[in-house]
Amino acid sequence: MASESDSVSILDRLEELEKKVARITNMERTLENLQKQIRRLQRKQQVLGGSSTENVEESMELYNGLSRKNLENIIAHKTTLSSACKALLLNVFSEDYLITHSITGRRGNTRREAKPMMDERIIQLIRHLLKEKFGRHVPDSVITEKIQNVQKVLRLKYRRLDLHMHPY
Repeated sequence: MASESDSVSILDRLEELEKKVARITNMERTLENLQKQIRRLQRKQQVLGGSSTENVEESMELYNGLSRKNLENIIAHKTTLSSACKALLLNVFSEDYLITHSITGRRGNTRREAKPMMDERIIQLIRHLLKEKFGRHVPDSVITEKIQNVQKVLRLKYRRLDLHMHPY
């Protein structure tokens, strides 16, 4: 016949074993999650084409808070070059930025000072995304024209607002 201390000891051991089983179960779940993450990263690496970590870092790079994938999604349902260009510009830059900057940073035919150049890295990405969606045959000059058209419309919009606020 088992004594009372033996039954307490057995219950204590049983409790310890249950805790160990719970820890092992948690570790197994964690391991499964890590394995899933590894598989996801491997798929990303294959999609990016290569084994270098630079490609993974590049794909995670942000453009004013948006990833390349975010930008691709923004223009996914756009059917014209103009609307896609406008959507990208207005999502990446503020209206104020678009009004106060130029694509080249050079002075135009005016006596005014040259406007600061837009972030060239982002403009290059926008060109690339637009060419990817609408065809490689689209010349840079056409994309530049679309960007300038968006800027022109914004400048006119703010000029009109300014005139209504200060009529004389």
